[in-house]
Amino acid sequence: MADADLKQSTEITVPSDTTPMLNKTSKSMNFASRGTSRGRMRNRGRGNPPGNYTSRFNASTTTESVDEKASASQTTKPKSKASGAFVSTFDSHERVDPRKFDSSIVNGLSLSAIPTGKHIHSEAASFDVIVNACHRKNVSKSAGFARRITVSVYAWYHSILLWYRILSLKRRNGLEIPPDAIQFCESMETSSFVFDEPIVKPTEGLGDTIGPGERNLLFTIPDINFVAAGGVNGWFGRVDHQTHYLYGAYPCTATYAYRIIQELTMNEDMDNTWDLPDPITPLEPNHGHPTQNFLGYRPLVRPRPDARAFING
Repeated sequence: MADADLKQSTEITVPSDTTPMLNKTSKSMNFASRGTSRGRMRNRGRGNPPGNYTSRFNASTTTESVDEKASASQTTKPKSKASGAFVSTFDSHERVDPRKFDSSIVNGLSLSAIPTGKHIHSEAASFDVIVNACHRKNVSKSAGFARRITVSVYAWYHSILLWYRILSLKRRNGLEIPPDAIQFCESMETSSFVFDEPIVKPTEGLGDTIGPGERNLLFTIPDINFVAAGGVNGWFGRVDHQTHYLYGAYPCTATYAYRIIQELTMNEDMDNTWDLPDPITPLEPNHGHPTQNFLGYRPLVRPRPDARAFING
C-alpha cells in the first residue's frame, strides 16, 4: 500500500485481532545601512548625485569635489577601511564536505570516521502527546464525540495506524517481521480506515533517509518479541533493562487495550491507578506503578454510558 493511501479520506473497521501490531545575511549587505553616519545619504550638493549611499561595509570615501581636492593645502591621510569590512588577514584550511571524508585525505585536517550502519532507528516517543492534543480538540468541537470516544479508545485506534506504518516499512525494506504481522499488514491493505490527519502526518515522517556520504539509511526498529498477558496480546515482554526503552519509545497497543479493559471494570469506589499484568511488571519487589513516560499509561477515566455502549458495540 503506498504512503499516499494513509490519508484521512479512507474508512476502516478495526479488526479485533490487530492489537499486537500496531557571512553574513543579505540584511547585512544592505547598501543603505541605517543607524550609522556612513550609512546615510551624503548628497550635500557638492558632487554626489541624489540617492548615492555609502555602505558601512565599504572603505570610507570623501564627498569633496575634484577642485576642492586640488586646492587642498595639505595631503589628506587616506582613511582606513571601516571596521565592518570583512576581509580576512589569516590563512584558512580548505573546507571539505564531510561526505568526502571517506574518499579524500587533505593535509592539515583531522578526519573522523563515518558510521557504517545501514539502518536508522526512528522513535515515536511523542505519540501520546499528539494523540491527547487531538482528542481534546475533537472533544471541544463535538459533544457527540466527547460522549462516546474516550481518550483510551482514541489512542488505541491510532496506534494501529502507527504500527501499520512501522511494519510496512520494515517489510518494504526486506526486513523480517513475524507471520502475524504480515497478516496484519495484508488485512490493513484490503480495508479502509479513517484517521485524524494531525496524527497521520507524523507517521509519514517515519521512513528511510540519506546520511553522511549520501548513504541510504533504511528505516527499522529493534526486534520485538510480542507476548500475551492479562488477556491481551501485543506486549513487548516483561519490563526490564532490555524492554524498558521499547515501552518509552513506541506505543504498545496492548497497553492501550489493557487500559480500556481496566476502565470498563472500574466502579465508583475504585482508585484511578492501575498496574500492568503480572507477567509484564518488573521482577524487582516494590517496583511501584509505571509513570507517564511509559507510553499508554495514564490514570483511569470511568467511561460514560454512551462511551461504554460504543466500546461494547
